[in-house]
Amino acid sequence: MARHAHPAAGVALAAALALAGCGVPVPDLPADTRPSPAQGGEGLELTAEDTGGAALAAQLVVLDAAVAAVAAALEDAARAADRGDVAAARAAGATAVDLLLGTDDAPGLLPAVAADRGGGGSADLVTATVTLAGDVGGERARVVLELVRDPLVGDLGAWQRDAPGVIDGLRAVVAAAGADPAALDAGLATVAGELTRTLGHALAVAVAPDAALAAHAAGEGVARLEVVRVALELGAAAVTGGDA
Repeated sequence: MARHAHPAAGVALAAALALAGCGVPVPDLPADTRPSPAQGGEGLELTAEDTGGAALAAQLVVLDAAVAAVAAALEDAARAADRGDVAAARAAGATAVDLLLGTDDAPGLLPAVAADRGGGGSADLVTATVTLAGDVGGERARVVLELVRDPLVGDLGAWQRDAPGVIDGLRAVVAAAGADPAALDAGLATVAGELTRTLGHALAVAVAPDAALAAHAAGEGVARLEVVRVALELGAAAVTGGDA
């Protein structure tokens, strides 16, 4: 006896195919609605969408937006310094520092507190990115972790173990440089990671003794962040375009 498909089965199959064509993950069809060879469905496979690369790319976009905000603050500082307004330049530099390290109201880009014994620590964006990469795993995760290390933060382990120590080291470099732009550059040249160096420049702007140092440090910070933004764009393309 010929077997006729129930109308509901045809509706379920049509809906599943439409969703698959739109890239939407499709759950397994019930056994009685899966297409049989007699229904013209031989060889049809429905697979779940791999969202790992998309999630990592979205996180890199979040990072890029935060980096753009820091760059905007440093650009404000440079403009203020160019017109001789040291107080305004310092205030903009302090804003950049807050965006990098976070405040009580919002997380920053970089860790600001040391991890505790329970595994807790900073709620910053870099740590969130590293955690997400660990959850996703595979080649995409490796790409993101390498990006975080170079060019973003440099010594990721030092940031994870003792973020306050890294920050104090940058403050010491700024204090030792005083009003000398060349000394500031020389001190920060020994530091790895463009975001880490940018924090050093932002700290220098926030306490700049004069407009010349504020303008120099702000300009250097903006230049570092341009490198970061290019790297983030390339990283987002890599995690969505390559095989895991």
